Amino acid sequence: MTRAPLLLTGGCSNVATVVVDDGPPRWVIASVSDDPYDVRTRVIVDRDGPLAYVATELQPAQTTGMAERGYVVVEGERGRGVNEAGFALCWAYVDERKVEPASQGLTSGQFTRKLLGECPTVATALEIIDAADRNFAGAWFFADAEGDFAQVEIGRSAFSIVVRGRPEPGRFAINVNCYQGPAMAVLQQPWSALEVAAAPNGARRDAAAAALDALGHPVALADVASVLSNHEGAERPGAAAPWVFPSQGFSVCNHGTFGPEAPADAVAFGTVSAEILDPSTRTLWYCYGWPCGERAAAGDQPFQEQSWGRFRPFTLDRLPAGAMTTIGGELTPEARGALDMHAVIEPDRSSATEARA
Repeated sequence: MTRAPLLLTGGCSNVATVVVDDGPPRWVIASVSDDPYDVRTRVIVDRDGPLAYVATELQPAQTTGMAERGYVVVEGERGRGVNEAGFALCWAYVDERKVEPASQGLTSGQFTRKLLGECPTVATALEIIDAADRNFAGAWFFADAEGDFAQVEIGRSAFSIVVRGRPEPGRFAINVNCYQGPAMAVLQQPWSALEVAAAPNGARRDAAAAALDALGHPVALADVASVLSNHEGAERPGAAAPWVFPSQGFSVCNHGTFGPEAPADAVAFGTVSAEILDPSTRTLWYCYGWPCGERAAAGDQPFQEQSWGRFRPFTLDRLPAGAMTTIGGELTPEARGALDMHAVIEPDRSSATEARA
């Protein structure tokens, strides 16, 4: 019996933009982390390697784990982070056409830990990519405290620098779960391309770009938070089978659900957290659950009733080693003793509300 291919498009949307506030212009990179709602992120600080870093860590909320369910990443993976040198990264999974089952080389989880633990700059990261054997594929953002930025598409057999540059006001870039540069696009599965309307990649990229274009003023951190809360496309039904994650939505802030006909034990796919990484201050601004602050509307959206709806600053310089949040969205005692509890970023929810009206 021949099995139909799994359509692994994923759901993460990543935004890089130049922020202008009290200091000189600088790059920040940001993301929504989209997963099955019972695969959660928590904030963790690692101080065991050459460079300390604060990052998000993926953990299952169910005893079945992640690999057993055929998920594309594994427990303990660091997906977004910034280190003590001011080097930051985030990424979105891409499904390539041919994958050798016995492929050797760094997995995505090993790669992120290596970069966060060893790289002081974007230039160093690019050198490591060029030299490394790789067993993963994705669309990546790198930024550092010196003002360097790179949008890089990395596959098993090739990689391409799509954009690299200094922080000029008005510049931005967007990654979703596909390759966008022509050199790499030929390597990906065709069903995840931007022009495929049944996949959410084009819709999410276009919504993020339109939101940034519409600002009409220098970008602040609160504007980045608002882009991550964008609901353009949320009125569309979730992607249907044979997608590997049926129910995933088409908006940046992803409220995926199977709908009222969902089985009682169904778990849908959507935004489980959002992150803004500021290399200049070595800060991971983190929001548990949906950044828009809405509550779960269906039984297949577990844990989303705990959504924060705001971003808290996890500044590496202030934090001890260990977990700073739980998979249920609670601050650990170590975090409560170190965080500035009055410092938050509140997204502008007006545009998000209009899109869902």
